[in-house]
Amino acid sequence: MFFDKIDYYKNYVVFEIPPSIPPNGEKNIILINDVFGQVVATLSIKNQKSENQKLVWDTRNIKSGVYLYTLKAMGFTKSGKIIISK
Repeated sequence: MFFDKIDYYKNYVVFEIPPSIPPNGEKNIILINDVFGQVVATLSIKNQKSENQKLVWDTRNIKSGVYLYTLKAMGFTKSGKIIISK
């Protein structure tokens, strides 16, 4: 399982990463792109112990719209969409 959950708040999105995804330098990341393919954020998975890691995407300066996330970890890729509504 890549995410335990994704929480949406007014000004940020939180990705909860389980400890089963080990840190691997810059190879374990979440890329967030707009619908035109421009990278708007990169979140890195850091060292974690036995608890879930929370990666926060600050959306205060992001326009409303559809964004695509791609998690790259342990040789796997998972993609999905996020809708920001303000």
